[in-house]
Amino acid sequence: ELPYGISQGLTSTANEYIANGAVFAFEDPATYGDLDANVLILQTAPEIPIYEVQNPMESIDEAEQEQLLRALEYNPQAVSSYITGSEIVIQEGIDTLRFFHSGAITYSYHGKEGDQARYIVSADDLGNQVEKTRKLLINVLEGRSGDGRPYLMDVDYQQDGSIVISYGSSVNGSPVHIFSQQYAAQFVIQNKCISEFSIFVRQYIATDEPVPVLPEKQAVAAVRALGQQGKELTLCYFDTGEGQKVTAKWIAH
Repeated sequence: ELPYGISQGLTSTANEYIANGAVFAFEDPATYGDLDANVLILQTAPEIPIYEVQNPMESIDEAEQEQLLRALEYNPQAVSSYITGSEIVIQEGIDTLRFFHSGAITYSYHGKEGDQARYIVSADDLGNQVEKTRKLLINVLEGRSGDGRPYLMDVDYQQDGSIVISYGSSVNGSPVHIFSQQYAAQFVIQNKCISEFSIFVRQYIATDEPVPVLPEKQAVAAVRALGQQGKELTLCYFDTGEGQKVTAKWIAH
């Protein structure tokens, strides 16, 4: 039992809010029993905006290329670069960096153990590894992501001893699947350094157009029909790279 002062404080705070009719799935098992018990169901379907999507990498000039190089801890005067097809290839020593006009940036380190790597991390400090990758990602996305926000999505330990750190992208609190991928960036940690990474640079700008979202009861019925019982219901945006706008729909996961 909570002390009287804390209990009164919580009660006073709760009384400042007005009930909006939201319920957890477990409170109405007859209607929402096919969902994860802790999914919160709103009384009315949420209204969320359509987003315009832009590709900042589609036609970068020399100044923008230099800014990206500095964001990735390169010295623009120390690299060699050339254009092939739809990409700019940048090399310095045993590193290769690629800027794709489609919006992707990839990096690969071709050194072996004992060579001087560009992105050194602690071998046994996951916090250090995540922070290093996060800073690189934030540096790249600064001023280029619009309303998009990156978030740490997964840390996966591989059988070969490497670690894959994945980041997602979200708008208005909803995840964005980019080019059929759930992640917006992935970094591979191996031999005390970042050995490779891929980053998708996409810019999202909210419009005044609302997304016509399927009512949650109908979404639950679809979950049941697809045999996806027990999963969470989440609004997700899909950026295929083919259109100028992205909309959201319900997914079960």
